[in-house]
Amino acid sequence: MKQSFYYRGHQEKEIFAQKWDVENNSAKGVVQIAHGMAEHIGRYEYFANVLTQHGYIVYGNDHRGHGQTALKDEEKRFFAEENGFDTVVYDMIALTKHISTEHSGLPIFLFGHSMGSFLTRRYIQLDTDNIHGVI
Repeated sequence: MKQSFYYRGHQEKEIFAQKWDVENNSAKGVVQIAHGMAEHIGRYEYFANVLTQHGYIVYGNDHRGHGQTALKDEEKRFFAEENGFDTVVYDMIALTKHISTEHSGLPIFLFGHSMGSFLTRRYIQLDTDNIHGVI
């Protein structure tokens, strides 16, 4: 059960995201995925489906400069004019806040792959209020 949506990231930027839900409201937690460089969240569909089969709701976004967040040519491979790396991290934090609103009471784990692992490391330097662990 996958759905796509946009949410407001840092500085009101529209960020593309996807959610994979579990059946029967039987979730035991949420995994938020931070993808790697030159990727998009759709690349993680198989992984997300495995996680949902084990009781985890999965969310992930296309970072700035990637996938459906960067539909215009001038947006591709570009984070921001200033503080681009932190800007992407603030987009991730905004998604976590969205998740915690939709699924209050469920633990949220942040999974970072490749470039996403560096974003995840920066994330936990800036904010740990809404996550319960990192992978």
